[in-house]
Amino acid sequence: MSRAPITKPRYPLIIYWVKRFFQLNNIITFPVDVNQLVKNYGVKLFKYSTLADLFNCTVDNIVDIIGSEDGETFYLPDSELYLVTYNDMCLSLERRRWTLAHELGHIVLQHFQLFPFSPSVIGNGLVQLTESESRIFEREADFFASELLCSPALLCQIPSRSSAEVSNIFGVSNEAASYALERVETNKEFYKNRTAFYKTQFYDFIHGRYCMKCHHSFIIEKSKYCPICGSDKLIWNNRNLIIFDFLEPPIREGELPLDMKYHSYPEQKNGKTQKCFRCDNEEIGDDDYCIICGLETQNKCSSYSCSETLSLNARYCPYCGEESIYYRLKLLPSWEDEYKEIQSELDPAQQFAAGSEDIPF
Repeated sequence: MSRAPITKPRYPLIIYWVKRFFQLNNIITFPVDVNQLVKNYGVKLFKYSTLADLFNCTVDNIVDIIGSEDGETFYLPDSELYLVTYNDMCLSLERRRWTLAHELGHIVLQHFQLFPFSPSVIGNGLVQLTESESRIFEREADFFASELLCSPALLCQIPSRSSAEVSNIFGVSNEAASYALERVETNKEFYKNRTAFYKTQFYDFIHGRYCMKCHHSFIIEKSKYCPICGSDKLIWNNRNLIIFDFLEPPIREGELPLDMKYHSYPEQKNGKTQKCFRCDNEEIGDDDYCIICGLETQNKCSSYSCSETLSLNARYCPYCGEESIYYRLKLLPSWEDEYKEIQSELDPAQQFAAGSEDIPF
């Protein structure tokens, strides 16, 4: 069977396919659940240890039989079934994730259907790959794994850029993290002009922020201050960062929980409050001001030079740090008072468990 030879990897096409893959599988955060993605494709997963038990042999025997230390994909054309094997005994978690992503790349890029080759195709392989073409397919699968697990275009958007942090955040090895960061540095202009998709698809992942003072989590692009307490001690809200290990001690009396939830207030689809904060008038509609007391129906920054529209529970402007009009008019409690109120609303059993001296009965 004649065909045109494969002369070079299809890197631009792979980048496009990975983007489509993110969309079709609704991937909006990291690390990616590679095991689940493989299963979504109807792939049968087999651990080397399971195969060793099945055939009453050692894992080393399985490595010799399959011919790969890491793993391999087998395709059955007649039933259109994929079998992916991976070494669960001697590989690190990060290396196993890479192996599965690599094998998934072979499947998504349709290497087996387009150009079946032995021995991974079990059945009548009509086309035999050359050694050069086989190496190209391996490079394509590696490139797919890199783009899927830790895309350089996405790295351009996040605040953490050390290999150790990237390794923790994306669940890849230090080697893979360093490789991705190196690609960012050597191809800055290329990735700089190809970030629009990632800014949209991973908006929450990129712009999540965490306040070190009041423990409020929020998602506001270009924010410099916490909208609840006004602090500028903000960090990227990614729980795989090492700093969160130090923010999670046993909760003591009076100590803020890691995930502090402050009150939110009902709002309409147009962003305006459902009822006036000052007089409780419920006839708001699209009016900019309450027809009863004249209060603005949307919370805003009190600075005339800013005047940004804010969330209804914002005490401070996340862009300039000035008080909101609702907080300046004392229509919102301070975050400290609200925290005390939330604590007082705990049921007696919770207060007792937290070490309260009050007898809960």
